Amino acid sequence: MAKKYRSDVMATIHKTMEILHEVGTVDKQTMRDFDDTCHLPEHYETDQTDPA
Repeated sequence: MAKKYRSDVMATIHKTMEILHEVGTVDKQTMRDFDDTCHLPEHYETDQTDPA
């Protein structure tokens, strides 16, 4: 399943970091940190409704 991003801005930042990682400018640990920051948690449900 494809990861979902927190926002369009986070998706753009993450794509840029992926390119930098591919060319060797960003190391694996930094890329993992950006993964954690930019992606929504796996258990996050986008269809949550307000019970009120």
